Amino acid sequence: MSFLHTVKIFFSNFALCYKTLLYKLIALILAASIVATFTYTPITNLYNLGGFDGLITMFKAKSIGEFFLLSKTAIENFSTVFNIASSSTRTAIVLGIITFVLLFGFLYNLDKVPKAEVISSKMNSNLRLGYTGQFFRRIGHSALFSLVNLLYFIISSAIIVLIYIFLLNVLYINSAVSILAPFIIFVVLALLISFASSVFGTHAASCVLNECGIFSGLFKGIATNFKSFFKVFSLNLGIVVLGILINVFASLISAGALLILTIPCTIVFYDVLNMTICYNQHGNRYYLDSQTIITPRQNESFDKVKNLIDLI
Repeated sequence: MSFLHTVKIFFSNFALCYKTLLYKLIALILAASIVATFTYTPITNLYNLGGFDGLITMFKAKSIGEFFLLSKTAIENFSTVFNIASSSTRTAIVLGIITFVLLFGFLYNLDKVPKAEVISSKMNSNLRLGYTGQFFRRIGHSALFSLVNLLYFIISSAIIVLIYIFLLNVLYINSAVSILAPFIIFVVLALLISFASSVFGTHAASCVLNECGIFSGLFKGIATNFKSFFKVFSLNLGIVVLGILINVFASLISAGALLILTIPCTIVFYDVLNMTICYNQHGNRYYLDSQTIITPRQNESFDKVKNLIDLI
């Protein structure tokens, strides 16, 4: 039921997709512009040496399996060219990657808390809060949230990337095993991403719903999710697989153009899903639309007992 409710609530908050797209583009351009001030020449040098040839080819893949195979080639190509580049180029590239990950990762999540408040207000009282107003009003709170989020995001992402590289190196050695490699890699990545999402995904929603601090919201969100972890994990797994397939399909049929719509929609849908999970886990009633109020099972049981007592 959480999925169907999420779909309906998502469409009632669809305007957030455009705002999310605009903000993410601003964050990306700002982070890239700052990093480009000291990495433009080193990147150009690496490009002239052919360091990005494999990467460019990788994004021309026509299937998920081809993408995985070409990503292996791209990593090997980049590593080879990187090693023959000058020490100053290597240093600048490494510093640029670290700076971009930290800066963009921080900016990327600054809108998480305000967006969660907008979604929660619509679900809790059927009232629309202004996205921009909430963003600037909660900027201090959001900055702390983003810093904490950045920490566990980097750790979990690093683990996933290392496992991905390991699978590429192991599965494509043997031609017989390589046939199953795309399926194995896809399944493992989906499971890893879903697990991380099931543990940390409701952080912003928990902070808003519990009206608590960043650290308290993190631990409360984790504790709540672990009460019915398999259910939350299954839901996240379904959304991760569906999200990947939709974005891949959109990319293939439009040469990547449709991603400008499907990616922000995926982000907002996931935010709505986490808020819906939190409301259901806490037993809070919420508006599905202006006419329909959903009562989670915890409150249904309470209401039945209360009505029985009233009758007596």
